[in-house]
Amino acid sequence: MALPFTYHAKAQSTFKPPLIANENAFLGDVQSSENENPDKPMSCGFYRLEKGTPLVYTYTYDEMKIIVEGKFEIADETGQKVTATPGDVFYFPKGATITFTTDDYGLAFFVGTPGLRSESHSRVRLMKSDWPTEAGCSVNNRILYSVGSYTSSKLN
Repeated sequence: MALPFTYHAKAQSTFKPPLIANENAFLGDVQSSENENPDKPMSCGFYRLEKGTPLVYTYTYDEMKIIVEGKFEIADETGQKVTATPGDVFYFPKGATITFTTDDYGLAFFVGTPGLRSESHSRVRLMKSDWPTEAGCSVNNRILYSVGSYTSSKLN
């Protein structure tokens, strides 16, 4: 059986991730493979941090990020610190505690292994009406994005 690919036109400029922590940290899934691969789901989406409170996050899964706009200061518990700019790629292993800060804003695209968590389904339904149809996010009459799959005791 042939399977169609999924396409999200202009997602970087049209998708607006929801607030996840503090007054300035936003994150949302654009796509999850939970329905196709429930045993080993992957999610991808955008993380935006604006000037303000640093975000400290302990990863409960593996994740990779590529910086697509702006600038982040990214530090870990080992003392490693990097000024991240567009094109930089990061791997955050499960268990790593990372601090994200910015003087202005930063936008990153992420891919992680937690998939869409069940508590996110209600947020997905609420967000569907906000996703612009001109963004090209509908394939075969299905909405193919999700939000809020990343949770932590540090994110309230």
